[in-house]
Amino acid sequence: MSSPNSAYSILLGSILASDLETLERQLAVLLHEDIARVDELVFRFLSQPISPAAFLHFEKELQEIVREVGRKVMEFTSNECEPESHQDAPHDVTYQGGGYRRMKDKTPNRYVDTTFGRITLWRRGYRYWHRGDKESTIFPVELILGLAGVYKLLRFVS
Repeated sequence: MSSPNSAYSILLGSILASDLETLERQLAVLLHEDIARVDELVFRFLSQPISPAAFLHFEKELQEIVREVGRKVMEFTSNECEPESHQDAPHDVTYQGGGYRRMKDKTPNRYVDTTFGRITLWRRGYRYWHRGDKESTIFPVELILGLAGVYKLLRFVS
């Protein structure tokens, strides 16, 4: 049996890999201000008398910038794990033996904690096929990333 997330991951990976240049440009724009902050910090430190206190201040400011860069990169990368258009995502998936149908709009999970700080993950939900049953909406990207407990078999439905 293949990995629980393999089919979904392969589909999404092939969609996303087709436009790596765009991703590279978007990431450069996202980090442009932070790179400028690092440049300013380095120049400011090197243009003053060097001392233990100045060095400690430089290190603390750099740590804040690097942490924010990490947070931004985590959020950007996490949100690139699914296609923007609902039409590019699978229409139906199965999970734990039940069928689920794709919802049109992504919804935010504003409480994803990472090493670098809290991020917002925009994820696409899938509702159980049988509306009378009280099955929860699933979010495959959260399952694949390990953000929604232990994930089990998630497959496309033909």
